[in-house]
Amino acid sequence: MSDDKKLPIIFLAYANDHIEGQEHLRNLEIEISNIKKRLEKAESEQLCRVITLENATVDLILSVFQECRDTIAIFHFAGHANGFHLLLKSESGYLKTAYAGGVEGFEVQWYENVR
Repeated sequence: MSDDKKLPIIFLAYANDHIEGQEHLRNLEIEISNIKKRLEKAESEQLCRVITLENATVDLILSVFQECRDTIAIFHFAGHANGFHLLLKSESGYLKTAYAGGVEGFEVQWYENVR
């Protein structure tokens, strides 16, 4: 039996916050559900661990990266984004953007915008 702490992690985060000028992402829950179903066998055979973060906020995503930074193999974000940033809300409800290139090296740069 594998040590769970050493298994590669597939980190799924999604957020469907209302972003001004953006539509509600109606298929978001279906997308995540389908991905999780396809990963069930790999997880049950202890090939990986899957961490799913619903209603992801900046602080929650950072906390998973900080806790599991050496074992995250795949990070999948479903939600609002543009070509350069993930668009999320902070715990206080303000819009925050994460520079997508920073996620690759786990050095996420957050920019908080006024509500």
